[in-house]
Amino acid sequence: MTPDLGTTVLQHLHHLAGELGPRSAGSMANHAAAAYILNVLERSGYTVETQEYPCPDWSLRSVSLHAGRRPLPTIVNPYSPACDVTAHVVAAASIAELENADCAGRICIIHGALTHKYLDPSYAVYISEPDPVATLLQRKSPVAVVAVNPARGDVEPLIVDWTFPIPSVTIDCETGREMLEHLPQKAHLAIDSTTAPSTSSNVIGHRAGTRPAGRLILCAHFDTAVATPGAFDNGAGTAVLLGLASVLGEHHLHTDIELVFFSGEETGGVDAARYLEQSPALDDVLAVINLDGIGSRVGATGVVTMGGSTRLDALVRKTAAAYPGIVTVDPWYESVHSVFLWRGVPCIPLTTSGYPHVLHGALDNESVIDPKRLHQATLFTRDLVQNLQGKSPAWTRPSTAS
Repeated sequence: MTPDLGTTVLQHLHHLAGELGPRSAGSMANHAAAAYILNVLERSGYTVETQEYPCPDWSLRSVSLHAGRRPLPTIVNPYSPACDVTAHVVAAASIAELENADCAGRICIIHGALTHKYLDPSYAVYISEPDPVATLLQRKSPVAVVAVNPARGDVEPLIVDWTFPIPSVTIDCETGREMLEHLPQKAHLAIDSTTAPSTSSNVIGHRAGTRPAGRLILCAHFDTAVATPGAFDNGAGTAVLLGLASVLGEHHLHTDIELVFFSGEETGGVDAARYLEQSPALDDVLAVINLDGIGSRVGATGVVTMGGSTRLDALVRKTAAAYPGIVTVDPWYESVHSVFLWRGVPCIPLTTSGYPHVLHGALDNESVIDPKRLHQATLFTRDLVQNLQGKSPAWTRPSTAS
């Protein structure tokens, strides 16, 4: 007996987040996930291509941070080089303070205005200029960086950049306050990590329509942050897309369908950059439906139309009205759909509304996913694809008439 769609989606989710686990770009699990996706697409009748790009495979064995004799709780920033240093400490909370600080050969604690956001990696596709904090730190040449996250408790790393050459860790605000209040003369930081050259790949499935007037792209990223099972971010979105692959493959759809499984969203969008290098023509795309962070037990599924016509927005809202657990939300840009939006393609991203982003850590496992909400998001996406049949890029894009 063939499992129903909801069961199939949960099986895909379990394989990705439960069996493979953390799938950071370049890792063995990332390669295994790509092979699994490729196999599902081929069995569902899609023509499949891959888009490979180089990236490191980074792993951590241990970390310790001591101020004087006191061990401090800390997390390593992914892709940090290894180190074992004891050095004088200097602190800075602003660009001006960092400019004036004597950092060479010292451990530099950054906080305040310097850590109110993540330090953007130099290769990120969503920035136009290098991050000024990261650039200045490299010029000032500390032997290590301790970044104070303004949040408490189980915090996310503030530097995720495989080109950042300085060993670095992140501490939470309480640990940072304690360290700054009793600023030690010296500190000791030991990071035992390894970095090896590797690759990662987007996996793309193509299926021709019966009367194509354009191409409809559905996408999700299957990579995770380092050391997180990534059920919510973004095993759920990937599982839904895999479940829909077979369902959409069984229908004779008018529109060309392209299923894009990105691998690199968590590392600055290098996956999207590679896609645009190899698939630059987007004039025929009706819309991009992006599934990123859906199915949470807490919060509703949120959907929004970005860069589309009023007709498209009305269609999305009408489709959502059939599902009480799906709400319309404000535009958001923190995912791969943005690179399409900036190039004039209408986008329909789905995420979870009313719940803070699940931390990039061990907590993001299958237990955070509500099967009913995930199934509802799957059915909504299926219905939206059906309702877009027969439409054209001119129909989905805003009118240029004055």
